[in-house]
Amino acid sequence: MRLTTCFLIMIATSQAIGSFEGPQLNTKRTTISVLKQTTLDPPPPTSLTPLTPLTIPNLTTLSGGATAKKKGGFCPYHFVLGLKIPFFFALWYALNIYYNIMNKQVLNKLPLPITIGSVQLLIGAFYVQVMWAANFRARPESSFFSNPAVKSVGLMHSLGQLASMVSLNAGSVAFTHIVKAMEPFFSAGISALVFKKLMNPIVYATLIPVVAGVGIACWADVSFTWIGFLSAMFSNLCFPSRAVFSKIVMNRGGISAANLYGLVTREAFKFAIPFIFFEMFTTSER
Repeated sequence: MRLTTCFLIMIATSQAIGSFEGPQLNTKRTTISVLKQTTLDPPPPTSLTPLTPLTIPNLTTLSGGATAKKKGGFCPYHFVLGLKIPFFFALWYALNIYYNIMNKQVLNKLPLPITIGSVQLLIGAFYVQVMWAANFRARPESSFFSNPAVKSVGLMHSLGQLASMVSLNAGSVAFTHIVKAMEPFFSAGISALVFKKLMNPIVYATLIPVVAGVGIACWADVSFTWIGFLSAMFSNLCFPSRAVFSKIVMNRGGISAANLYGLVTREAFKFAIPFIFFEMFTTSER
């Protein structure tokens, strides 16, 4: 009887314990499943707020809101750069004067202006040919050697060179320089005709004193000769034309300024050859 009563008490106790632990086990299983779902499943998409652009403060603005003023001062670097163009202009003018003086001294010994001018073109053409042959300078494309535009520029260069030499032979160095001072006047006129573009009126106004000065100097110059005057004026016409049409060839591309001048010098010497024979023929009859 006692054994039966103990056995019944144990069964009742085990049932009570099972009924008490069941909800806890179910709670643990639910918690584990929720944790797995939250760790494995991706979060639902949310609307992103656009980022505001980063604003960089102005470095020239001071903390008090006042704008910093640029302090002007002397800059040696920019001062040297500003002297670059005047320096090369003065160097060109000095070398040009020396070149004409040497030409006049040679012409006093050998009055053959066309031959001397042609020899100078020959030396320039030979120099350029050596530069190309030795690969010191990139050779231009073969199409430029037979380009009609390059030949036209070469003709103008040849006529301008020979006309300048004739003017130096007929008059003084100072007289030739005075007349050739009108070259900017011809350059402005030819540029306006070819490019259909006028310069600032102030530019043309600055040419008026030049033209007036040339006229007064030629009137009072004792070494005035019509051959010297007309040949110098013809040179003033040829050299600006050479510069304008060279610019047109350069704008087409494919050739550098140095190579173009080399080709022009070659063509100029070719055009000068008939004038050499003409001068030799006329001087042999004297």
